[in-house]
Amino acid sequence: MRTATVVVVLMMSASGLYAEGMASVPWSEFKQFYRESIEREVLETQSGRDTAEPPFACHLAAGDYQLRIGRDRVEGTARIAGRVLAGKPVPVPLFGRDIVISGIGGTTGGTLLSGRDEAGGIQFLPDGGTNAFEVLLSFFVPVQEDDRSRLLTFSIPTALQNALTVKLTDDLQLIEMPGIADAAGVYHFAAARNLGVRFAAKSVASTNALDVGGLAVVEASPVVLDVQDFFTSFDENGSVLSVLVMEVPAAAGPHLRINAIPDVEIWSLTVNARPRKVYMAGDTWIIPIAEDGMSRVQLALLRKSGKLGLQGSLEASLPATGLPSRTLRVGIALPPRVQLLSLEGPVSPATQTDIEPPDDFVGKPYFFTRSFYKGEGMKLSVVYKETVE
Repeated sequence: MRTATVVVVLMMSASGLYAEGMASVPWSEFKQFYRESIEREVLETQSGRDTAEPPFACHLAAGDYQLRIGRDRVEGTARIAGRVLAGKPVPVPLFGRDIVISGIGGTTGGTLLSGRDEAGGIQFLPDGGTNAFEVLLSFFVPVQEDDRSRLLTFSIPTALQNALTVKLTDDLQLIEMPGIADAAGVYHFAAARNLGVRFAAKSVASTNALDVGGLAVVEASPVVLDVQDFFTSFDENGSVLSVLVMEVPAAAGPHLRINAIPDVEIWSLTVNARPRKVYMAGDTWIIPIAEDGMSRVQLALLRKSGKLGLQGSLEASLPATGLPSRTLRVGIALPPRVQLLSLEGPVSPATQTDIEPPDDFVGKPYFFTRSFYKGEGMKLSVVYKETVE
């Protein structure tokens, strides 16, 4: 814009002088003046761009760490080296509050800061210019412990090259280390935000290092229920209605698999008081349950047997659920005209009086229990006779 204005003014001046009969500006001088004006404007524009401050850039070349690990205390040293590449220096994060600085071995090319960021960590502010810097620190790290071993972990700067040397007391042994060890025992690892080491007493470490490749795996149920209830009512005409009740957590899986019993039909199924369908796969009943929380499952089974006589025996069949429980409670209900003589099966008479049977449990009730039930199928033989008055 400025160049165009200069050109217009010169042209007007040249026109005016010519019109008045005076000598005009020579064309060669005009071209020279025009060229100089363009060059001057380009140089001024370029100079303005060059004065813009480039963004800060910093290169962390190396992080070297040494740890001396004792049973209850860990001491360490750190050397951080880098270089400012460009821009006005800003604080560079080094460590968090998970270490305690015990000494400053030296700093070159800048100044250490503490508590300036939101995390209250340790930072380094480089000097101006593209200068190399180095920080030497000594520190303490608190020892932690979980169900696997003792451990220590702390945040570190993400340097290009990282190395760790570890020394332990004679009674300790490393369990887990970062990176790969070289011939001298120095561990080298990639850039990371945290450095962690696991260690334990040698006796514990040797136990943890047991080779289990040739050992058999002992299966254990992932879920153990508090209670399973099984109630069976016998009718004079030979109908037998059994109700299985249990509260199952979501950890048991998305569905239950119960072994089907021959000659038994599904009377009803509710899950959390809502009617549900039972699915069949081979000789297995499949019952969907809730994906989260507890599922109260109530499965009613109907079977036909002979009519009750003056005396005899009846059979109650508990299907295998595969779910162990701390307690199995069994209820037997007989018609009013007969009484129970004995119940043959792996249960004992119940001492509880607060058992609440379902609505379908009808008749004269008798209750039994069993502790530490493993979820297997069970047959109970009910011996009865008619009551004599």
